[in-house]
Amino acid sequence: MTELNYQELVDGYYDNLNNNLRNFKGGPGFLETWVHDEDHNRSLLEILDLAHSHGIDNLNIHLPSTVTSTLNLDWLRRNASEFGSLDLQGESLTFSNAKGVYGLDEFGGLSETYVDSLKRQSANLHFEGEAIGDEVYTARADGGSLSVGVDPEGLVQEAKHHGFRGPEQAMMDCFCSILTGRTLQEGAEHGAIRLEALLRDPLRPGKVKGLLTPETGDPIFALPTKLARQLWQSYVQAKGLAPKRNFWRDPVSVLWLGLASSEKMRRAQTALTEGCRALGLQVDVLVTEIKSETRLVLSYKQNPDKPDFGRHMIKLERWLREKMGIEVELQLESLEDRNRREERTKR
Repeated sequence: MTELNYQELVDGYYDNLNNNLRNFKGGPGFLETWVHDEDHNRSLLEILDLAHSHGIDNLNIHLPSTVTSTLNLDWLRRNASEFGSLDLQGESLTFSNAKGVYGLDEFGGLSETYVDSLKRQSANLHFEGEAIGDEVYTARADGGSLSVGVDPEGLVQEAKHHGFRGPEQAMMDCFCSILTGRTLQEGAEHGAIRLEALLRDPLRPGKVKGLLTPETGDPIFALPTKLARQLWQSYVQAKGLAPKRNFWRDPVSVLWLGLASSEKMRRAQTALTEGCRALGLQVDVLVTEIKSETRLVLSYKQNPDKPDFGRHMIKLERWLREKMGIEVELQLESLEDRNRREERTKR
C-alpha cells in the first residue's frame, strides 16, 4: 500500500515552484509530472490517473478536513472509474486498481459547484407542464421542451418545462423561475448567466481561471442557453422584429420603493453591517447615500487587520442582493465627496 499525505504534497508543490524549473520533486516518483489544481477534486483525480498509469495497485491518501469537506466523492468515483475504485473513511481516501461498481446518483458527473443547488431544486419542482399565455412559444432539445407564455410586449407571463430528467429537469425548473417576469430578450441574452450565478455555491472554489461563462462553469448550461435563444428567435420571426439593444433592468420591489428615505438608509446600513460581519470584513463601512433606489454609496478607511474591502465587494454585493431582495449595486464614495462630507460634519 502506497501512503500519501495530500497536504504535504500541496505544500511541497508550491515550495517547488520557487526552487525548480520543472517537475515536482517533493513526492513519490510517479508524481513527478503532477500539477496541483485549486479544485481538490481535480487535483486528486490527477494523482489517481498517475498512480494507475504507473501500475500502483493500492493507494491511501490522507486528506485534511478542509479538503474532505469540499470533496465530491460521486464525481471523483465516476471520473476515476476507469482507473479503479475509491472509498472514503474519515480523512483517508483509499484507491484500488480493482474496479468497483457504485450506485452513483445521476448528479455525479456535474461540477461540484452546482450539485447541491440542483439537488435541492430537484426535490422541490414548481414549473413542470406546458405554459399558457397570450402567445405561447416552444423550444425543444435533448428529449424535452421549454414553453413560455408571453404578453404583447414580450414579457414572459409563465414558463414551463417538460420531458427532462435528472439534473436537466432540476436546472430547467430553476431556469423557468428566472425567465418568468422578464422579457424573452433578457432570457436569451442573460438568462443562463443568471442561472449559473443562482446555482453556484460561493463556498466552493471555482475551477475556471479568468472570465467565467455558464458553459465553462459546466457544459449542462448549454441546454438552457440553446432553448432560450430558440424562443427569442421564434418570437422575433413571428413579430417581424428587428432586435434592438436590451435595456432590461429587474423592477425594484414596491415595498422598498414605498419606504421613506431615512428608513431605506437604516435598512441598507443594517444589512451592510450584517453582510460585512458574515464575510469577515470590517464592519465600520458606512452607507452615505442611496442613488437610483438600489445603488449604495459606501465610505470606509481600510482596517489593516481585516481583508481588503475593495476586493470583496462583489461577494458582498451578491450577499446583499439575496438578503435585501433587490438588485443592490455597491459604489465607493469619491474622494471629493468624502472630503465634502467630512467638512460638513466639522461644522
